[in-house]
Amino acid sequence: MKKIEKILVCLDLSEYSTPAIDYAVEFAGDSNAEILLLNIVNQRDLNGVKLASAYYPDKLDIDRYVEDAKKERFKMIRALIKDRFFDKKSAMTIQVTVGVPYEEILRVAEAEKADIIIMGHKGRSNLSLTLFGSNAEKVFRNSPVPVVSVRNRETMRQIDKIAVAMDLSVYSRGILEYAQTVARRTSAELVIVNVINRRNLEAAKQAFNAEHPGCFSMDKFVGDDISRRTRQLTELMAECGADKESIRIEIQTGVPFEEILNFVEEEAVDLLVMGPKGRTNLPDFLFGSSAEKLFRHSPVTVLSVREKPLP
Repeated sequence: MKKIEKILVCLDLSEYSTPAIDYAVEFAGDSNAEILLLNIVNQRDLNGVKLASAYYPDKLDIDRYVEDAKKERFKMIRALIKDRFFDKKSAMTIQVTVGVPYEEILRVAEAEKADIIIMGHKGRSNLSLTLFGSNAEKVFRNSPVPVVSVRNRETMRQIDKIAVAMDLSVYSRGILEYAQTVARRTSAELVIVNVINRRNLEAAKQAFNAEHPGCFSMDKFVGDDISRRTRQLTELMAECGADKESIRIEIQTGVPFEEILNFVEEEAVDLLVMGPKGRTNLPDFLFGSSAEKLFRHSPVTVLSVREKPLP
């Protein structure tokens, strides 16, 4: 896992802001990582103010509105730091910018060379909705660095079980290394979840029966595939220096994102760790829409890892 030197935390000043900062503090650990707290004055809101100012030019000044909004948000963030994170304030800096939220997040992440982005998935309930819905998903889809999407108000220290969605792609080692780091810091149980795609099973059955009619055994094929995947995952764990006795492997069969979400719910998982995309040589497991469905519908906090392992 790459050393984390700068953490970008996106705040909308909702109830998710405190746990988002808490995650940043935990990821920073005892290092000297800088924590950059970012709040964005939504361009959409400014467009509304501009429209109103055309009718009330003597009562609404767009420049003053932006200046006042920035001052108020700086004040609120400083108060949050003082109240909840006073002992970590020296590691924290604040930026308040103006623009389209997801564009600003990605721009600041690149400009500041952030190593990870942490944000709440649900935003404010008023018209701002800074990080709600499509903005959060666009950050997830386009971020070049890992993204943590906080889904609940529990802190990172309250994580007891972590599910790692792995498809044995080039991202798998990086995903497992990140998950191990979090598990060590939280003393959480770690479970690797791998899914045999039902669509691939049907394709294999059709191909085999075309050459050898009536000879295909689904039970044997699935059993052999489970053994192969278990062996590969065990070897990957060894490469990462993981204790195979402390990590459980669960291999499911079905529609990948549905099986993973079912596992998260049934096993009372607290954190889902996954990649942004999956294998490039097979139909998607965590590629494209499957990964986005997991991000969109996960009831628990998601850590999406972007890094391929170093050669």
